[in-house]
Amino acid sequence: MRSRMAGTSSTDDFVPAVRNGPFAVINCHTYCCDALIIFPGGEESTHFRLPNFNEDKARRARSDLDISLKQKHLRQRGVRPRHQLGHEDRIEGVLQALWGDIFKPVLDELGYMGNIPKECLPHITWCPTGSLSFLPLHAAGDYSQPGSKVFDYVISSYVPTLTALLASSHSDLKRSCRMLAVGQAATPGDTPLPGTTKELSHVKAHAYSSTEYSELVDAQTTTTSVLDAMEENDWVHLACHAHQNVDNPTKSGFFLHDGTLDLASINRRSFKNKGLAFLSACQTATGDERLPDEAFTLHLAC
Repeated sequence: MRSRMAGTSSTDDFVPAVRNGPFAVINCHTYCCDALIIFPGGEESTHFRLPNFNEDKARRARSDLDISLKQKHLRQRGVRPRHQLGHEDRIEGVLQALWGDIFKPVLDELGYMGNIPKECLPHITWCPTGSLSFLPLHAAGDYSQPGSKVFDYVISSYVPTLTALLASSHSDLKRSCRMLAVGQAATPGDTPLPGTTKELSHVKAHAYSSTEYSELVDAQTTTTSVLDAMEENDWVHLACHAHQNVDNPTKSGFFLHDGTLDLASINRRSFKNKGLAFLSACQTATGDERLPDEAFTLHLAC
């Protein structure tokens, strides 16, 4: 199948960027969903319907997930209040519906539902649309049944858009890597984050032997020093408070020692050919339910 996509692009345009396993676009429509699978190596792409799921189900799943996360205080970093009894946990139902209606059919179509050794799991890149963009696709599954979860069969990655896949394919991979870790345990005017010191020690233990590791902590984490260090490093790990500004996304940012490092300031710097940005901060992938297909959140901007 050779289909036209994104205006003048076709599936052929994306094949060179698909290198480490299939690329799956999950489109969410009013009446049903469908999946487009693009394979590496020029293999014929495939398209099929997912009739048991639709945009309304996705919106309800997103709402159920948000309600459960808020009740468990999992949208917040820092010291969390004790979980209150009597709240209905809807997360399990959300993950089960995603598994049965979308991801088990996709993995069946790909022939990935066999007994594959854990060290040999295939890699797949998901590109969800609509309200699916807010859901944890990699965690979909029926947790009451063995062998009924996405991560039993594949290693998942995400891209926000098809053009992002093309952009990532042009980045140069470096043999040596410089890594920056930023930790803000006591943000002025905000709740403390007592776990960041231990978090950064774990990061350092795993990264120190294979990367040029450096870190900025507490009073060192000024907006200017972090921006300058980000330009000098390939990877960055941010452990701090953050805020997503839905009305003005460029004002979304990370709370540092002397103020907020917002997206407008980040976008004014040059970060070409950079690698991984790990955001261990609240609200970094929250997004805006009014614009589910707009790839403008903290985790995507970095």
